[in-house]
Amino acid sequence: MRRNITLPKGNEDLKRLYLYVNQKINEIWQEYVHFSEITYNPATPKIFGIIFCEMDFYEEILGRIRVHLSEDDILELKRHDAIWDW
Repeated sequence: MRRNITLPKGNEDLKRLYLYVNQKINEIWQEYVHFSEITYNPATPKIFGIIFCEMDFYEEILGRIRVHLSEDDILELKRHDAIWDW
């Protein structure tokens, strides 16, 4: 399902949006790690479903942004892609 989100036209605006969306993905990963470390309760699978739906949404936006950026821009932004090193 395609979401109706209009991307900015300018290269600098696209890069700023990329960084913002990437930050949101990192925050979602932090939530995932937090909830996966808690003791199990019946609501836990529902929380994971919400977290992964959010991840899919933001990853789709990142993919749409990447097609408008140069390879050099993408390489520059890659260092922000994940705060996790596992």
